[in-house]
Amino acid sequence: DDKFCDANNCLLSNSIDLSNGIVLLCGHSFHKECLSTLYDDKCNFCFDYLSSGIEKNIKSLDQRLSTSLKENEIPLFEKENNNDDENDEEENIENILERTECDVENQYDIMYQQWLNYNDI
Repeated sequence: DDKFCDANNCLLSNSIDLSNGIVLLCGHSFHKECLSTLYDDKCNFCFDYLSSGIEKNIKSLDQRLSTSLKENEIPLFEKENNNDDENDEEENIENILERTECDVENQYDIMYQQWLNYNDI
């Protein structure tokens, strides 16, 4: 199929006219009119694919963060602090948990904002 425009509802001629067409970095090509009116200046094929992948990753991360540790399993952040004094251990673990939770929340917020702002790119 020698179709130029990847828009599902393209009503324009499919002849390749470089002044009227655009090929995106993802490789999908559109007439400028189709891209701006039908697709809000983004490739919906790639946007939908990436959005579902991001959503799956966020759900997986959330599930892993919510899962309890197995018996005798030591969290990674405790392994680094096994040499601390017994008296400081509880306080250090609380501080590490707070920092880790903040780091995870920050990374989640950053990824979620990037996902929300994808169509501004």
